[in-house]
Amino acid sequence: MDINATFIVELVIFSVFYLFVKRSLWPLFAGILEERQSLIRDGLASAEEGRLFLEKAQKEADKILTEARAKSHQIVEQTEKELEVLENEHKREIENLRLEGQKELLAEKDRIMALFFKQAQIHYFSVIQSLLSKVLNSDKTAVHQALEKALSDSFSDKR
Repeated sequence: MDINATFIVELVIFSVFYLFVKRSLWPLFAGILEERQSLIRDGLASAEEGRLFLEKAQKEADKILTEARAKSHQIVEQTEKELEVLENEHKREIENLRLEGQKELLAEKDRIMALFFKQAQIHYFSVIQSLLSKVLNSDKTAVHQALEKALSDSFSDKR
């Protein structure tokens, strides 16, 4: 390798350029790199904070969801119990109404039967009276009273 004047001039120019870059451009580039590094560091810290916040929010959401599920199950159970109580009350009410209806039906049946027997008794008396008046031309009132008494006694014994 030959060392000549060109090499020395190039070495001087390179040294001047190196000193210029080191003193004027390098601090500018270092500041930009430091600023960029700071932004990246802050971004990573923010990302970590966001991740931690997200984990905390997820845990809180899971806790709230678990409580909501438990409460909804409790509400469903309470509603089922209330529904069962209402159903039993309605069954009892229906049974009471059915029994009342049966009592009313029996009372009405008894009333109709009493009315029927009374009507039958009246009709029976009139038939007997007309037969007796045809058969016997005698004292109608005495015979009629005796028959009425006998028939009323026999009908009251049957009831």
